[in-house]
Amino acid sequence: MIQIVSRKKNLYLPFLLGFAFFLAVHGFCLLNLSYSGSSIILNARKDLLRQIMSGRFLIPYYTQIRGGVASPLLIGLFMFLFLFLTQLLLQNAGDLQNLPGSVLFCLLLHAHPAILEILSSNLHLADAYALAFLLCVGSVLVARLPHRLSFLPGAVLFAMACALSGESWSIACGCLLFLWIADSLQKDFSPLPSLRFLLSFLLGSLLYLLGYIFFLHRQGLDPQASLQYRGSGILELYLYPVRMLFGPVTAYPHASPIASCVLIFCCILAFFRLLRSGRLFHPILAGASFLLMPLAINLPFFSGSSSPQFRFAYLFLPLSMILLIVKSAGLFRKQLLKWCTALSVIILSFGILVFANQVYLKKSLEFDSTLSAMTRVVDRVEETEGYVVNVTPVAVIGSLSASPITGERYGFEHLAVLEAAQHNTAVPEESLNTWYFWEILGYPLNMVDDYNRDLLKQRKDVTDMPAFPADGSIRFIDDVLVIRLSNP
Repeated sequence: MIQIVSRKKNLYLPFLLGFAFFLAVHGFCLLNLSYSGSSIILNARKDLLRQIMSGRFLIPYYTQIRGGVASPLLIGLFMFLFLFLTQLLLQNAGDLQNLPGSVLFCLLLHAHPAILEILSSNLHLADAYALAFLLCVGSVLVARLPHRLSFLPGAVLFAMACALSGESWSIACGCLLFLWIADSLQKDFSPLPSLRFLLSFLLGSLLYLLGYIFFLHRQGLDPQASLQYRGSGILELYLYPVRMLFGPVTAYPHASPIASCVLIFCCILAFFRLLRSGRLFHPILAGASFLLMPLAINLPFFSGSSSPQFRFAYLFLPLSMILLIVKSAGLFRKQLLKWCTALSVIILSFGILVFANQVYLKKSLEFDSTLSAMTRVVDRVEETEGYVVNVTPVAVIGSLSASPITGERYGFEHLAVLEAAQHNTAVPEESLNTWYFWEILGYPLNMVDDYNRDLLKQRKDVTDMPAFPADGSIRFIDDVLVIRLSNP
């Protein structure tokens, strides 16, 4: 049974600390214009069909409640609320309600690279993914409640989570292993809650797939979602989350791997202490859970887009370490272990804090420079003889990222270890050009459809065009005004 936090300080202090730290890490993004990548689709409702085809068919309904227009501050507030509720659920499930444990959970949660990646590339849907995280954790906890029918509401919650995010299978499995580690620290263990979870997991997956088919049929769409892998083979799937513990997404690329090693060492010490408890089954359960964790949190990603570099599910590995250390190793009674663990978490968290603010600064600069460049493109378009606003068909070919007028920013090269920060403009893909002109500039270019644009790209007179801003980079081909931003 999920325990209710009884003392006010166990709720207020973690909330205030979490909110302050969340703003310290991500506040720059939420208080500035840092739209980039898919985030330039400011109104998520306009992307309804693509979301359904990608398997996230509940996002259009969620955005009707939240509002379709992506307001960064509002999205950030919702995101923090969902993450804080998830933190409370996990702490209560692990019986880790003391203030020091809450602080460590808070630092690891709000400074995780998954949040940085989502806000950097999918700001307009960041809160929806955080809600999926909350629903998924809630579904596992509800399914494990001591009631024979608890798997039914758990299945519904899990299906809703899957309809918001493609990584829900990984989150659910990671949460279950986290709870097994928590169970290994208790006196009694029963397999019945896990059996109810398994039934809930299967039923929820079936409900989700039926819902996906229903919405596709209702809209007359073809499915785009499929299983996306990060890496190749089972071994790569297993090792990838472990490597991410030592990943370079930090301002301290030399100290952070050492801090991760210290945290792992403290976890091993805690595990050996559990071995000395005299209960053979409990350390076996904890050890098996840790061994299964990397593969469970990196299951294939079901979506129409590729698997992200970081996932919310990866959180369960460091959180499980903290849980084991705090509960079985007497973290706050053994001073050396206490300070080693706390210092490791601080180094890891503040390394990402500094790194995240640098990424958001780069994104803000990219937004400004893209606005300047695209404004120049619009000026040249209006100067073209024969062009009529909102009447002349226009085809924009190429990407501003590959344009000769776009250069590298010196001093920001180290940020490229985050895939979402590897581009130099806010419009990294050709497919996003239409959204940028319509949503960000608010300029009514009469864009041709993708099919006709692709046909134009194959013509020799189009491939011979120079890239903007050279003469001839904007010209009429038949009755279509072709804008070439970059060469292939």
